[in-house]
Amino acid sequence: MSKTPQHKHSTADVSKAIREVRQFHKTGHDSLRVEPGQISNAALVDEAIQAKLTPDMMRKARRFAKLYGRDDVTRLADLCRKYDFVLTRVHVLFLLRIRVKEDRRKFEREAISSHWSVSQFNEELVKRYGSRWAGGGRKPKIPSGTTAVLSQVESMCSVWRRWHTELHQPKNSKTASKLPKKVAQKIKDAVEQLIELEDLVGRELNTENFRRMPRRVVERLNELDKARGRRKREDSILYW
Repeated sequence: MSKTPQHKHSTADVSKAIREVRQFHKTGHDSLRVEPGQISNAALVDEAIQAKLTPDMMRKARRFAKLYGRDDVTRLADLCRKYDFVLTRVHVLFLLRIRVKEDRRKFEREAISSHWSVSQFNEELVKRYGSRWAGGGRKPKIPSGTTAVLSQVESMCSVWRRWHTELHQPKNSKTASKLPKKVAQKIKDAVEQLIELEDLVGRELNTENFRRMPRRVVERLNELDKARGRRKREDSILYW
């Protein structure tokens, strides 16, 4: 990974990001002060609501405070000011995945001085610590054949489309209405793009399936199409 900074951020942007990271750390620190050991789910949810975080993010704020003392956060802030780098909460969450303190410090210095984006953070974590550290959970299985990959993509698009449809059913209208407007709009835009992708992949799959048909089946289908006044299937994309 190149160590040449890609770009610099404004002083105002850097300062704003530092304040947000400090606040995230303070939230975790305050929670640890009240519940220093294992925290119950009920207590975690209560604290998350007060801090306007999800329970999962509240748990990560606590981990941040465990791994980074106030001096460590100040050191991060100084690095960010030195290299005009905007350190986001996402960057911090990536750093929390590195267990060894010395490795974490080396990684954060290299990342900040080189102005790594979030995607570069992720790529480097994969290279150095394996995919489980970068993405979390089980590694996705990618089929070897093109048709199988297209089917996998179509299936994932379908899951999102059906989820979005279910979200806007009358019984879920109250839940849907509580989503932040920006988030709801982003979801809507993403699902619309996924529907277009699902349509495109479906067309490709139909074309691929057609190519695999025995010649005699293709000829028979063409005869049927001709009788109905349709164009030949070789010149069209079918929906079965």
